Amino acid sequence: MKRIFLLALLCLSICAAAQAAGVRYQEDPVYIKLNKDDEHPMSDLMTLAAGGDARAQFILGDLYSKGKGGLARNRVKARYWFEVSARHGYTASFIRLAALAKRSRDYIGAYQWYTLNADHGSRREAAWSKSELQRLGLSLSKGAVREAKDGAKKWLAGQTEAMRIILQSEKLARETLPPPDLGEKNKPEKKDEKTAVKDTPETPETPRKEHHYNE
Repeated sequence: MKRIFLLALLCLSICAAAQAAGVRYQEDPVYIKLNKDDEHPMSDLMTLAAGGDARAQFILGDLYSKGKGGLARNRVKARYWFEVSARHGYTASFIRLAALAKRSRDYIGAYQWYTLNADHGSRREAAWSKSELQRLGLSLSKGAVREAKDGAKKWLAGQTEAMRIILQSEKLARETLPPPDLGEKNKPEKKDEKTAVKDTPETPETPRKEHHYNE
């Protein structure tokens, strides 16, 4: 729990520093498919990620893992954003977490993340993860495989507490960081004073719900 809390504080400090430095997402063909249906551009990536946008969190993790978009390569920060994205239900992050683990030669950790994706990812993701599990299983002992599966169960068991801390951090970020620039097409239209209808009372912000994985 202490580790998650410290990571949450790290998240806020990273985002605040990035905002001050003017770090912005650089368009890359890799992300065209990811951004195709987004209602907003990904220019204010830090703000969106800190505020709870799972897709922005995934892309930020990817940029940190590759050292792209004006960000220095940092596997610790990449892992943090991938895991937060996964906590929000963005299951593609499990595959990227597994890849980071393999780069660090943490094959038990990689097996854990592939197990989670095989159980909770899309059909295509799950098929890929199952093939990777077969490959890893050839080089891991039965005890190591059991340890990895236990790690996956513990990760799921910690979902509620982890999300409680993450949602608190994201709420604080939305209250303290400047709002993202949603682009011209997403800005509210100016009302004609002659034809303007009296505004209805604003509805309170919908609370962000915890993602529940089916065990």
